[in-house]
Amino acid sequence: MYRGTAGIDAINQLMQDLLNPPQKDQLSFEAPQCHYRKGDKVIHLVNDAEINVFNGDLGAITDLIPGKYTESKQDEIVINFDGNEVSYPRNEWYKIRLAYAMSIHKSQGSEFPVVILPITSASRRMLERNLIYTAITRAKSKLILLGELQAFDYATQHIGTARKTYLIERFSDLLERVEEKQPAVSETATSSASEQSYILTEENWDSIPAMIGITDADLKEIF
Repeated sequence: MYRGTAGIDAINQLMQDLLNPPQKDQLSFEAPQCHYRKGDKVIHLVNDAEINVFNGDLGAITDLIPGKYTESKQDEIVINFDGNEVSYPRNEWYKIRLAYAMSIHKSQGSEFPVVILPITSASRRMLERNLIYTAITRAKSKLILLGELQAFDYATQHIGTARKTYLIERFSDLLERVEEKQPAVSETATSSASEQSYILTEENWDSIPAMIGITDADLKEIF
């Protein structure tokens, strides 16, 4: 997924060189997988509630500060996450990664105007119908599929390993417990309540809620 000629790291490097190429005398910081530059698009990889940034959040590098100018005495990267600006000293760079390309898992919950989806047999273990569906549905207006037709055919036919979460059994058991605790309701009382006529008089006009007797179905018919 991350390695290989069609892996995330290689594509990120290629796209960075195209979209944010190095400039003369421009400051950059070297990291294990890449060089970070001002303007780079990055993704946050972990949940960090203290700084209000979470797994999958996308941001852009707004500044690079050498260690000799920081309190931590480490090189720091400043990233803007939709108005929330956060500084990352070098020992926290494991939390971020370039995001010109990202995994399908990390893209869940997000949408993009254009999605380019490479599909090759090199990522055979990731070729599953549900993942391809997730990737395709990330595109708002345009989808470009690149790669091998055989790999795409395999993915559409490969359902993948069934995950044994036992969710159905757990929810069924929970539902049974809830139903056991609910008190029995008289059919007569229920019928009488549903047929009750709500008449507004001078005596009760200030005690009857304005929406009494109106159901969701009634509102849908109006709006």
